[in-house]
Amino acid sequence: MSIRRFFREGLVNYINALVTEAKRIRPGIKVAIHLYPAFLPDPLYGKDLKADYVQETVAWYFAWPEEKIADYTRKILSSRHYPGSVSVPFVGLNADSHSPLPMKTPERLEAELRLILANGGNSLAICNGDDMLKPGYREIFMKYPAVSSVVSNTETASSQRKSERHSACSLPRLELSSMPALYSPITSTGTKILSNEDTAFDARSHPSKRSIK
Repeated sequence: MSIRRFFREGLVNYINALVTEAKRIRPGIKVAIHLYPAFLPDPLYGKDLKADYVQETVAWYFAWPEEKIADYTRKILSSRHYPGSVSVPFVGLNADSHSPLPMKTPERLEAELRLILANGGNSLAICNGDDMLKPGYREIFMKYPAVSSVVSNTETASSQRKSERHSACSLPRLELSSMPALYSPITSTGTKILSNEDTAFDARSHPSKRSIK
């Protein structure tokens, strides 16, 4: 067995074991995972995972080439996944100029969303979700009817979080939303937000970032 295959199988088996254990402890729970850090020999291995929602990065915080965004989107959506598992394009968003992460402009964000939609995307995972609400960015998301209710619900959740105490290591809320296809007459009207109750188990690839509620 090659070293690449050895480590890939180790990642897949470990994550699937976490998913199986979470569902054993709490039947009916929905499990979401973001594939990070990337396994460079094969960054798009989500098709082999048993999680209900597999978020695979198609646009990172710094600008990726448009060809890469389109290619990754097509690949994760065309792969055959486990029954009941949904592949979700993940976009990194930082709207804070003081953050060590590169700041993404609203214009760049919209260009990436259009690329994802044009290449078959019908769902989206965003981190940082709170940046969706900032001026200039909120307007981008509000352009798409199926996303507007996500933004509204996120605003409510953000207000609630500000009135509560949170530990410094608390994980950001996961927002998943259906989005209308800009390049197709088919539009999506449903919107889904995974609340903390829906996704109490966050099966990340690093043991220190997993939690069972």
